[in-house]
Amino acid sequence: MSNTDLITIEKINILTLFTDGDILDKLLKDIKEKAYAHRPDLETAKSRKEIASMAYKVSQSKTL
Repeated sequence: MSNTDLITIEKINILTLFTDGDILDKLLKDIKEKAYAHRPDLETAKSRKEIASMAYKVSQSKTL
C-alpha cells in the first residue's frame, strides 16, 4: 500500500469483512483516521487539489 491509499483492496476478504464486525469497524476507523489526518491549507491551489483528491479517495473507499 502506498502512502496515498486509504485502504489496500487486494488484501480484503469480502466475506470475512461482512461476517466479522470487528474487521469492518477497524477498516472504517482506519479510513476515518487517514482522512482526518490530512490538514489542508485553503490558501494554495495545490492544497485545494489535495482536498479534492482526498475526497475522491474517501468516496472510492465507501464505494468498495
